[in-house]
Amino acid sequence: MSSSLLAVIKKNKDLIRPALIDFLRKRKAELLRELRDIEAKIREYEDKWGDFEEFEEKLSEGFESHETWFEWKALLRLHKEISEEIENIDRALEEIIREL
Repeated sequence: MSSSLLAVIKKNKDLIRPALIDFLRKRKAELLRELRDIEAKIREYEDKWGDFEEFEEKLSEGFESHETWFEWKALLRLHKEISEEIENIDRALEEIIREL
């Protein structure tokens, strides 16, 4: 963050702090909903096909298998990205509470 932006934030922390905390909490709630949906879809794949790594090892040449692999892999990647964003939000909230 640039020093001028940080100076403005610190000078107006009584106004900015609650807004930032509110925004981050709402964003986290949104992400948690998305994560639950993704986890439900991943469980559907696991119920049908078992473990992803095992499925990947036994991947057949058919279109359906490759389509399933691609969608499942994308869900796993998205799950990781959202989980990391939630962790970043948690760290940001801690910083805001501690430093502002």
